[in-house]
Amino acid sequence: QSTRDISPDMVDVWETWITDMHVYRDRPKQKIEPWQWAVKRMLLARLTSKTQEIDNKVYSQIDRGFCLLVGFTHSDDQKLVDKMIDKILSLRVFADERGLTNLSIYDVKGQIMSVSQFTLYADTSGGRRPSFVNAMKPDQARELYVYFNQQLENKFGPIATGIFGADMKVSSVNDGPFTVLLDSEELFK
Repeated sequence: QSTRDISPDMVDVWETWITDMHVYRDRPKQKIEPWQWAVKRMLLARLTSKTQEIDNKVYSQIDRGFCLLVGFTHSDDQKLVDKMIDKILSLRVFADERGLTNLSIYDVKGQIMSVSQFTLYADTSGGRRPSFVNAMKPDQARELYVYFNQQLENKFGPIATGIFGADMKVSSVNDGPFTVLLDSEELFK
C-alpha cells in the first residue's frame, strides 16, 4: 500500500469492485432475443442548410430539413432499418405557426441528407483513444447504408448523401439547435 500511495479506503473500493465483477460474471445467463440487442444509432439534426464537400468540391447540399448521421452495429438488419425510417419520417420536430413542434418533414416540404457515421459507436470507456469495435464492419455497413438510403428514397423521395467511407467536410446550420439521438434500443423496447 505505501509504495503505491493507495489508501485503505481505495483498497475497500477495489475489493468491492472485484466482488461486484465476480457476481456479474457468475450470474446466470439470461436469454436475450436478437431484437433486444440490435441497436442502431442515428443522430438527427434539424437544419436550415447543410453542405458536404469531398475533395474540396461541393458533393451535396440541402436547405431546410434533416441531417441524419447514421451508424450501424453488428446486429443491425434491414427490418430494424425499416422501423427507423418510419420513425424518422413521422417525427414532428418542426415548429408550426404557434412555435410548437407539431410538423413533420413532409409538412414543411423539407429535405434529407444522410451521412454514414461509424463513430456514433465510439466506446470511450477505457483509455484516451476511442474504440470502434461496436461499429459494424465496413463491407456490411456499406451494404446496410445503401439499403437505408434506398428505402428512405422509396418512402420519402430524393435525398442527399455523401460517399460511404470518404473523408468529407460537412458544414451545417442547425435550426434551434434541435438535435435528437435515435437509438433503437430506446425506441423499440
